[in-house]
Amino acid sequence: MEGVGVQQDSAAELAQNEVPQNEGGDAAKHLPAPSISGRSSLNLNKQLCQNEGETRKTRKQETLSLVVSQQNPEEANNAANDPDESELGNYLDSLTAPKKRLSEEHWLRELRKSHPASEVALALRHLREHGALGSGETCHSPLRYLATAMKDVLAAAHPLAEQRKRAQDDSEAIIRREREQAEREARDEAEWREAEGAFVAAFPNESVQAAQVEAFVGEQLHGIRPPGGVARRLAVRHWWRANGERVEHAN
Repeated sequence: MEGVGVQQDSAAELAQNEVPQNEGGDAAKHLPAPSISGRSSLNLNKQLCQNEGETRKTRKQETLSLVVSQQNPEEANNAANDPDESELGNYLDSLTAPKKRLSEEHWLRELRKSHPASEVALALRHLREHGALGSGETCHSPLRYLATAMKDVLAAAHPLAEQRKRAQDDSEAIIRREREQAEREARDEAEWREAEGAFVAAFPNESVQAAQVEAFVGEQLHGIRPPGGVARRLAVRHWWRANGERVEHAN
């Protein structure tokens, strides 16, 4: 009997210590709580993810400030608004290899000691579009290349830049002339509609309108009638310019 009692006690202890497998809620009560160090690690990762976007936005501005601030603090403050500085910053920001980025930043600082951002950006653009001088091969470190070939690259880049500028100016001039012509035509058409309406209101009878046109042709055109409806348009405009102000005041 004493042996049976010992077995029952052992079975009771095992039953109390066993975690039920079919009840998730009870099982969860027996799981260990997350450690303080674990929670801190999760919070740190979350904070790093939140800051990653801001880091990308500021990286280029920090690089530009680093480059130009050694030359001119005022330029550092205006770097973000300068298209040439932005172009240089975009190039540096595109470099993913850390060593290459640091090297190109160094050579950019050296170039900026003797050349404005506009010249460096022009030379960089020329190398990226046309390759190395003579061979046309891709320049893997263009700023380093420019450190020894800046004069020659600028000599090649300036004529092409001027040619591109002239083409752009010509294109803008054509667009401007076409816009001005369209505006003139729109004004002329509006003036014609106003003049025609006033002319018809002043001379409702078509025969009287025709007589006015004939009088205009004889007096102003010496009897030479233009083809089509040109004579009427000219006569109406002439009448409107002579009488339009009086008609408008009367109305």
